[in-house]
Amino acid sequence: MTPPPPSSHGYLVVRRSRNGASDGHLDEALAGLELEGWKTAAKTRDLQVLLGPTSRLQVSALGDAGVMIGDYYAHGRRMAPPPPASLETASCAARRLIRSGWGRYVMVWLDAAGELHILRDPSGALDAVHWTSNDAAFVAPEPPESLDDWLPPSTTIDWDRLIAFRQSPALACDALALSHIDPVLPGVLLTSGASGVSREVIWRPADHARPTEASSQPDTDSLRDVVDTTIAALAGDQACLVGEISGGFDSAVVASSWTRTGSQAVRTWLNYHADSPESDERRYAQDLARQWSLSLTTRPKPVASLQPEQLAPLGESVRPSFHGLDPAYDADAAAHIRAVGATGLLTGQGGDAVFFQYPTPAIAADRVDRLGLAGLSIPFVVDTARWTRATVWSVAGVGLRHRLGRRQQKGLRLDPYATAPQRHGWLSGIDHLPPAKRGQIAQLMNCQIFQGDCLRARAADLIHPLLCQPVVEHCLSTPADVATIGGVDRGLARRAFRSRLPESISSRTGKGEMSTFYGQTVLASLPILADLLQNGRLVDQGVLAPAELDALLDENTLIWSGDYNVVLIAAALEVWVRNWERRLARRRHVSV
Repeated sequence: MTPPPPSSHGYLVVRRSRNGASDGHLDEALAGLELEGWKTAAKTRDLQVLLGPTSRLQVSALGDAGVMIGDYYAHGRRMAPPPPASLETASCAARRLIRSGWGRYVMVWLDAAGELHILRDPSGALDAVHWTSNDAAFVAPEPPESLDDWLPPSTTIDWDRLIAFRQSPALACDALALSHIDPVLPGVLLTSGASGVSREVIWRPADHARPTEASSQPDTDSLRDVVDTTIAALAGDQACLVGEISGGFDSAVVASSWTRTGSQAVRTWLNYHADSPESDERRYAQDLARQWSLSLTTRPKPVASLQPEQLAPLGESVRPSFHGLDPAYDADAAAHIRAVGATGLLTGQGGDAVFFQYPTPAIAADRVDRLGLAGLSIPFVVDTARWTRATVWSVAGVGLRHRLGRRQQKGLRLDPYATAPQRHGWLSGIDHLPPAKRGQIAQLMNCQIFQGDCLRARAADLIHPLLCQPVVEHCLSTPADVATIGGVDRGLARRAFRSRLPESISSRTGKGEMSTFYGQTVLASLPILADLLQNGRLVDQGVLAPAELDALLDENTLIWSGDYNVVLIAAALEVWVRNWERRLARRRHVSV
């Protein structure tokens, strides 16, 4: 089955030319979209909102000059927020909206001066890009291919951005490798007016990453409550879902919390397993299913060579689709979603970051930053040393050196993108934070990939409760040493949800490992990948040096380095370039 294009489940907001000069051409273009199944969902005085043929998005009017696309929750239920007040600045309206609620939404409105404002929710669950052409303005998560003639005539591929994406794939969630199309970062207000485009950061992780008096205590009730409350709000609006249970801790928390709501929306829970023992977590998933009487479906992940048609969807989005780098799983899960008739896929994605999974002695620096040298108690140092496989002296030394002002310690740089040519916007303001908290924000930045395009996202809405704004803000404010209390990953979360989970999951400190499976898949696919990349556009444009590519495609080097994902990222970028060069080459400039 040919997958639908990524734009088909999205939206399109159109603001017509102020002088009406291009209206006839635009009407013709929008009529073409309607023939493809797009439908007008809302109209205000100056804005028109269309939804794609398979879109399930809600659209609400915000007064007579604005619209909200998606879902906004306040007071535990979905609702339409009040429109910006006539005397309220766009900045104040955006801050009020983010402070008063959360959700999966994009808001677009015009002010009295005619400036267009776009606000994307902090979770990033619904994408938004903006562009103008012939004085008309457009907002969409994906520019429909039928509107390519209405992309800016000067749009080209930004090769430097592609180099940055290779080094830091999460940057593709922030920037675009297409010029003259403006991405909207989660939590950012973009304003487009006569003077051009400006951006204002309304929400960023660093602003929520300082502990409060309450969050400095190991409060399991508060953590459990914020997860439960968020999931209960989401559960109230769902009719038919597929859920994922990997066998790990995070998806088990989501599954147990969801089931406690009494919602019958999840028709089946999926678990995928490969052949190697470390890639097979069925017994953990089955333990959870028995405890909560869940309908569990297990699916194999066989090793097989990737084919060109499986790689093609990785390049169809406005951003490279790094969330689809396991094409066989992606296609199988999407087919299962369609077979069930589900409208959403429920996951535990993001738990590693919000609950704090990764072991690092830097936690000692965070603890000293909060408690002073008294924080280096013997139990804390011993527990942290055991967990991180370090000596007690090295853990204590991290805290002492941090206290003495040596904040840039060797081996403790947890912002892996600090030296990259470009930095993700979510890393702004993190320099004043202690190192483990900086690392947590870098992990959250990577989690934005989970909101991106893939075949699953085209088949159903991706629902990631642990990446929703209330959970993220709560966990950001929890100090790293409190989140890992007892010297174990997710220590606070383990205590909070222990009574709901089988012992095999709640006490498990390891997790499944798919690197063997991915390694075998890449090795089996080397002829296909070599054919794609060796004479490809990345090599032609210097994004990928021939010598570097030879090393990437060398079987022995791959086995030694384990850089299998690097090859798949390069393949995604290559098919993305080829798709967008084709689309840009076909454009006909619309003259008015």
